[in-house]
Amino acid sequence: MPLLSWGQNSFGADRAIDRLVEEFSKDFSQVIVPGNRIYVLQPEYNININSYISERVYDGLTSSVRSSKFNLVYQPFLRDHVIRKVYSSDSLFRIEHTSYLRAQHSSMRSVLDTMSSYGIDHFIASTIQWNEDNDLLVLNVYMVEASTLLVKWAKKFYSDPNYREDRTKTHLNISFQASQPFSSTVYRDYSTNSSTSLVGPYDDFSGYQSIQIEINQSYNHVWGAGFVFGGSSLFLPNGFKDTIVGLNSMNVPFFEIGASVFASVWPKKNSMSDYWLSVKQIGVIGKPTFVDTHLATETRVEVHLTPALSIFAGMKFFGPITRSTLQFSEGITLNTSALCYGAHISL
Repeated sequence: MPLLSWGQNSFGADRAIDRLVEEFSKDFSQVIVPGNRIYVLQPEYNININSYISERVYDGLTSSVRSSKFNLVYQPFLRDHVIRKVYSSDSLFRIEHTSYLRAQHSSMRSVLDTMSSYGIDHFIASTIQWNEDNDLLVLNVYMVEASTLLVKWAKKFYSDPNYREDRTKTHLNISFQASQPFSSTVYRDYSTNSSTSLVGPYDDFSGYQSIQIEINQSYNHVWGAGFVFGGSSLFLPNGFKDTIVGLNSMNVPFFEIGASVFASVWPKKNSMSDYWLSVKQIGVIGKPTFVDTHLATETRVEVHLTPALSIFAGMKFFGPITRSTLQFSEGITLNTSALCYGAHISL
């Protein structure tokens, strides 16, 4: 039974290592930096990582670099090893793990001078971590310029390709939105004391446009919520048929404030935290004037083209909208939902 258990664990570790190396090889093949000769350091020693895993990952990294457009430099003198020293006495037993490079060189400068003597342009440094909660291996890889110690490329890889780190993130989005013309019922009333001063109500087409600011908080890699506020307006593209004073236009501007919840789906293959789509539900309160108030809801699907730019489309429904001024009161009641579309920029 112990042998069977060890075999199962080692088979699972092999599959996890293969996935790590495969993802690294795929990403590293697209790296473009000046310089050609690269040396791969041993993964940094971690007492929680079995030496078998460390060696397998090291072999995978060197094979990937050898298969790339870069020239792999092999120099056994620079290969790092773990040196174990045992200290014991009547009351103390201690094992100390040290690095061969650290033991042989008093400073990193000596190592860099040695690399320079072999014409090494960059070196690959890496660390391996193990998440005990889900048996997840995490590989951090850094491509460092040997002459300046500047990190030219860095990436994190997971043994589970579907894993996404749970991180709370805040995004500021500025969105621009418009709608297709939608059916509505409109009216204008110049006086509540005379029926002859009422224009309408009659059916017409209305349009919607807005500029919104969203402050979104991602609570994990899928779910999030936020606040929405901005300036919007409803208007009649074909004009308003005013038969009393001839004010043949209707534009109801208002301020919106509300909240949203969203879920992210369809993760991007080569990214650890980005998704292609988000489904968002928004509810807002509109204020055309200090007195007048209306409610609106929107169900939106967003497509994230880049981390900074997204496009979206959704269905928005307004409650009856009224605006009262000193001269008249007017109103718009939607007969159908409004098909809205737009784009937003993430800062």
